[in-house]
Amino acid sequence: MKADIHTLLELQGVKKEQQQLREQSLACSRRLHEISTLVSQTRQQLQNLEEKHEAIKKQIRDGELELMTLEEKLKRAKNRLSIARTPKECEAAEHEIHTLQQKRESLDEQLLRLMDEQDQIERELKKRRDEWTLSAAEWEQERKRLEHVRHEAEKLEQALKADEYRLAQQLPEEIGEIFRRLLEKHPLPVVVRVCDRACGGCGTLLPLHFVQELKEKADVELCPHCRRLVFFDKSRET
Repeated sequence: MKADIHTLLELQGVKKEQQQLREQSLACSRRLHEISTLVSQTRQQLQNLEEKHEAIKKQIRDGELELMTLEEKLKRAKNRLSIARTPKECEAAEHEIHTLQQKRESLDEQLLRLMDEQDQIERELKKRRDEWTLSAAEWEQERKRLEHVRHEAEKLEQALKADEYRLAQQLPEEIGEIFRRLLEKHPLPVVVRVCDRACGGCGTLLPLHFVQELKEKADVELCPHCRRLVFFDKSRET
């Protein structure tokens, strides 16, 4: 098949560059998604920790109020004991005092545990907030860089469409159609050289007469095995 091999290779080069730009743009998009996910997850973790901190602070406040109430009840019970006139009144007051003291001890222990947990969470919060400040700045800087790279890649890929169209118009219609079909079936390259009598695409050894005809006519033909466009490169002949 008659075709300008130089034009075919140039067109293939444009398609390869477009593919590389698309891959670069896709890689940028994937990393941007990862950054967005990291930001969301980190914010959520920080929010969860802050909510836990507030919940413990509320438990401490409620516990302190309950402790004040117990102290008031204990004071009144001791007053009743001091003015009790009968053994039954004394026994009731002493039982109430004992019960209230047990509750106070239990509440004191609970408040101490909550205060320890509050201290731990506050240290963790400070650490996470400091890390967030640093990470957020780094992620924002990376995000801006990736968006710029992606924008430039998309812009350059769009600009290459003019070169693709110009080169495609220079090819015979049959060759152009074969080239387009090959791109749908095979990864680049789809226009390959003969390498030591083998197809540069699939590596299959080509018939001697087939290679000789390519060499003499400077044509392109379909590889009998993989159907890529194959040519003989005289400039590499030794």
